[in-house]
Amino acid sequence: MLSLQTCNAECRDYFSRSLFIVGHIEGRDYVLVPSSKLPMMVSYAAKIIQIIAGIIKELLDQGAQTVVVPGNMPIGCLPTKLDVFDLYAYDKSSYDPKTGCIERYNTLSRHHNYLLLKAVKKLRVNYPQAKIIYADFYEPVLNFVRFPQRYGKLQN
Repeated sequence: MLSLQTCNAECRDYFSRSLFIVGHIEGRDYVLVPSSKLPMMVSYAAKIIQIIAGIIKELLDQGAQTVVVPGNMPIGCLPTKLDVFDLYAYDKSSYDPKTGCIERYNTLSRHHNYLLLKAVKKLRVNYPQAKIIYADFYEPVLNFVRFPQRYGKLQN
């Protein structure tokens, strides 16, 4: 439990002016192995979102005013996931033909982001004085994967 009880007025002011980033990038809260089934992976999402929302609530209750909440990137496109998946469980039907990404991992990212945005909206209602910013990483990263030529010259 976070507590600023021993914090003086200057400390509380500093805390209220600070930017907090709460969440994660890359889906590290999920154990993703090639044999992972989507229903099992998705079942963890609600608990993970509950924990993230709880941390944000504690910060806001202590006086935080600005919180950035990053959504998941399309984790099925991350080289680390593609490399491990390709080594241990190559199955052409598991890949999105348009992106080359592992579809079930991206489905997990979309589900996680849906639940996270829902939690952020609820927190915004309960803490209208605070700035709670959802940072979408999914679409920008997926656009980069789909259209890399838009972002600079490709080199071998």
